[in-house]
Amino acid sequence: MKKYYLFGCIVLMALFFSCKNSIPSFEPEILTAAYSLKSFEGTERGFQVHVVVDKLPESAKINSIVLKNKRFEKLNYDTIQKYKIEINQFLPIQSIQIQNFNPPMTDERADGIEFDIEGRLLFIETNFKLK
Repeated sequence: MKKYYLFGCIVLMALFFSCKNSIPSFEPEILTAAYSLKSFEGTERGFQVHVVVDKLPESAKINSIVLKNKRFEKLNYDTIQKYKIEINQFLPIQSIQIQNFNPPMTDERADGIEFDIEGRLLFIETNFKLK
């Protein structure tokens, strides 16, 4: 009887581990990360950012971008393909035109992008290229 129990446990463990490895794990891949400095008539200063991310699950979202020790949280992005998105946005550092403007918070981390994937925070360091 012990042999059948042991054999059953081994079969169940093998089945469990084989199914666990077949679940694809999505790690976002950053294809393009570039920025340029923008200034609009002395009233606004900031970064124009262009980022393309591939292999991003549908349930995932981008929490923030950390660029030059500034954390930008309000991001707009367009879906290019099923798992591919593009961010092309002006991220202000200083603004006179925006009422009650709050400058971005400082962040000591290296430049990168923070993702929220199924409740798990993932920070990927990124080398943003200056255009």
